[in-house]
Amino acid sequence: MASREQQRAGDGERWDRRLLEDAADYAVGGLAGLTETERFLPTPCAGWDLERLLSHLDASVRALREGFSTGRVAPPPPSPPPGCSPLPAPDPPSRPAPSARAAGHAPPGSSAGRGRAAVPVRGPDSRSGTAAPHGAAPGPASVAAHARCLAGRVAELPVLCRGAHEQGLRAAVLVDGHPLARTLFLRTGALELTVHGWDIRRARSAADTGPPPGPLAERLLTVLPALLPQPRDRGTLFAAPVPVAVTADAGTRLLAGLGRSL
Repeated sequence: MASREQQRAGDGERWDRRLLEDAADYAVGGLAGLTETERFLPTPCAGWDLERLLSHLDASVRALREGFSTGRVAPPPPSPPPGCSPLPAPDPPSRPAPSARAAGHAPPGSSAGRGRAAVPVRGPDSRSGTAAPHGAAPGPASVAAHARCLAGRVAELPVLCRGAHEQGLRAAVLVDGHPLARTLFLRTGALELTVHGWDIRRARSAADTGPPPGPLAERLLTVLPALLPQPRDRGTLFAAPVPVAVTADAGTRLLAGLGRSL
């Protein structure tokens, strides 16, 4: 008979996997039916068109897949590119360990920062203007084909996560050689998929895009403090939270906490 601790651990694992599933579904929905005519649409990320945002998300998804599949993520490049600000990886044991922070990019009004990513990414190549996803060559020339491939990779994330759990892979993911709790790695990925899923939807149809779904947003709000630095510590990595009414729905409050607004 399972102990209470084992039951709680099982409940937590199911909660996390459902969070990732819902975030992946939301991101896949935002990618559906994307066409070539949408390639250069502006996004909520200052200076980034839809093509560059897709490449950034693809890089993060590849890193998530690598972490779930192997329990480790290769080191990112020395610094992030302009327009995209992933956050520092977990500090080495010799320094106080910070809270896990979600990889992301700076929305309008913020400048890009420098650091190492919790979910490493590769951004635009300064020579070609294209993006080289983590551990891979630049994606397909067709942005529509890229979106379809990316949607497939996103949809597989929950399967990879479940497989890692069933195989009993280690409880921590090594990011640039430093351990990050798998739970925080998963939640970081869910936040990344949700916020960029919203960015993509917003770019494609601002008038018809509301906040992320309430149940998904509410769950992310409960873990957001562990994934983001405090506003005073964000520096140039993240835009400051925007004011929002306390009566606002969960999706709007989540966006506000990430420096975005409807």
